[in-house]
Amino acid sequence: MAAKQILELEPENGAVYVLLCNIYAACKKWESLRQVKKIMMERGIKKTSGCSLMELNGNAYEFVAGD
Repeated sequence: MAAKQILELEPENGAVYVLLCNIYAACKKWESLRQVKKIMMERGIKKTSGCSLMELNGNAYEFVAGD
């Protein structure tokens, strides 16, 4: 699988783990998803927090979501 190959190239990139987890979730491969999350924890890999910006009446507001 391409995501596993990217993981080998960039083992410290949290986005690759998220991509792999999303693929496993879409395929309902829950055990594989748990294994990837376990590897993330063991390696200390963190997901990048999501962020949105919104402007309202000339003021900028930032919303951040993370695990």
